[in-house]
Amino acid sequence: GFEGTVSALLRGVRLVDDLAPILERYAGSSIPATFVSNAGDVLTADGVVKGGGDDNGAGVLAHVRESRELETEVERLDASLELAEQAYSEAEAQQTAGQNEVEACRQAQHDCALAVANQERDLGLARERCRALSLSEEKRGEEIGQLSEEQARLIQELDAAKERLSILRTEQAEHQQALERLETSIEEASQKSADCRDRVTQCKVDRAGRIEKRDRLGSALTRAKEAIHDRNEWIERREAEIQGADERSQSLLTSVEAGEGQLQGLILSEEEARTGQQARREAFEAKSTELRTLENDVRQLRGKSSSSKEALQTESLKLQQIEMRMEHLVESIREKWDLNIESWVSPVLENEPDTEDELETEPEAVEENFLADILGEPSAEDADSDDAPATEQPISMDEAREARRLAKETGNLLALSIDERREHLEDTRRKLNSLGEVNISAIEEHEELGERFRFLSEQKDDLVATIESLREAIGRINRTSRKRFKETFEAVNENFQKNFPRLFRGGKAELILLESEDVLDAGIDIIAMPPGKRLQNVTLLSGGEKTMTAIALLVSLFQVHPSPFFLLDEVDAALDDANVGRFNEIVKEMAAQSQFLVISHNKRTIELADILHGVTMEHRGVSKLVSVELA
Repeated sequence: GFEGTVSALLRGVRLVDDLAPILERYAGSSIPATFVSNAGDVLTADGVVKGGGDDNGAGVLAHVRESRELETEVERLDASLELAEQAYSEAEAQQTAGQNEVEACRQAQHDCALAVANQERDLGLARERCRALSLSEEKRGEEIGQLSEEQARLIQELDAAKERLSILRTEQAEHQQALERLETSIEEASQKSADCRDRVTQCKVDRAGRIEKRDRLGSALTRAKEAIHDRNEWIERREAEIQGADERSQSLLTSVEAGEGQLQGLILSEEEARTGQQARREAFEAKSTELRTLENDVRQLRGKSSSSKEALQTESLKLQQIEMRMEHLVESIREKWDLNIESWVSPVLENEPDTEDELETEPEAVEENFLADILGEPSAEDADSDDAPATEQPISMDEAREARRLAKETGNLLALSIDERREHLEDTRRKLNSLGEVNISAIEEHEELGERFRFLSEQKDDLVATIESLREAIGRINRTSRKRFKETFEAVNENFQKNFPRLFRGGKAELILLESEDVLDAGIDIIAMPPGKRLQNVTLLSGGEKTMTAIALLVSLFQVHPSPFFLLDEVDAALDDANVGRFNEIVKEMAAQSQFLVISHNKRTIELADILHGVTMEHRGVSKLVSVELA
């Protein structure tokens, strides 16, 4: 009924067995239509090849068909799941009935064992009484008859008790056989129940995978419909573009015919221009050669000018350095000696004695004449004259001798040659350098160091006070830690002593604090005694016993300090089925207060979970996360 729609949608589409012949046929030319192969490969009119679907040729319709088949399969799996759940419920009911029967048989066996024990006790009492009667037979001759009757009665009772004992033992053997048969049937029922649970879990996993695949195929179908819609719109746009292209092509043909005439005229003018351009190119080459020659000459002249400028700059720089050194020396002499070297003139020592004898014979006169010469003071001879100038500032004799010595040394230096003066200058400079510079800011540095010392002293006092307060705080923390550690240790040890017998169905264990001066540095030793073994260190236990002991300790810690969330990774790996059941009891009990995330491969542990998160591999090398809610 939709042939018209299909024809409209598939207009210009051809179905072929293979695209290879089509590609060979229309290689290098335009493709007249869109070709689709049975495998789902598409060759568009634009020459684009698109890959098809799966190897089985499943397209959009195949996806729809597969989606319907999957829905049917999901319904079938739901029905099988209900049947499996019903079988699982019946198996659980049978298991419960078998367990009740086993308990009844065990109770009957226990009663029989008690009756046998009572009869054996009565038999022992009867034998004791017979022995007592035999011993007192000589003293009680008169009671022989009564005792004989009583003995016969007791013998009859003994025979009856033996018969009853044999009957009870036979019944016990029958009950034991029945108990073994019931245990076998319980194991078979448990195996069936486990198989049913496995089938239920597998069905749920398959159902989740099927539902996900159905959703994925539905999404693919939606995308395919959207792609078909987009393809139709694209075809319409292409048709409009083709129509516009035809119109443009007609207009372009008209413009091409007009442009060809213009092109012929342009070609002629280009030939004429090319002829004139050749002549101009030759003239340009000649001018370029002359220009390159001039540029080389200019480059050589610039090199010579640069060399001259560099030499001039070097000499100017040397002259500036010499001037700066002279200014620096003049300024240094002015600062150090308070002497202007530019206007300094060497003093003339006219009255200086030439020999040491004169100096020794008239020292006072020589000194007075020297002072008069260099300081402008009157000598002893002119002291009484009226024309002598007044002395503004008297100079002591020590200062005068020092000035005379310096003047004499200056005169001796002036009498030396240039080389000797330079040598004396270098020697004096070395001596000055050996003395070092005068520290003018020593007072300021002393004040700064004193202020620094006071600051550091205050900091030291603050640090000492802080250290004392920290020590007090550490002491309080240690006292609180010791107190809380002891309380926690005692509480954990008490819970450990309760949880260990519960997990092992007997035995005892305890935590021992090793001897140490500080309880915070002490070690903890775990002593455990499983049922049927002597008391020993936990390191001497087997792998399963170590695991159970560790679980008991962890549970004890959790009971003292509960947490809202616990993560257990392969805790039950080393446990057998019996120990796994006890471990599951503890986890189920604690799950009422905290959330547990258990990583395990044990089926009995997985049975406790409300939600399963697993990784499955439907296709080789492709992993997928599957979650199943079992609650």
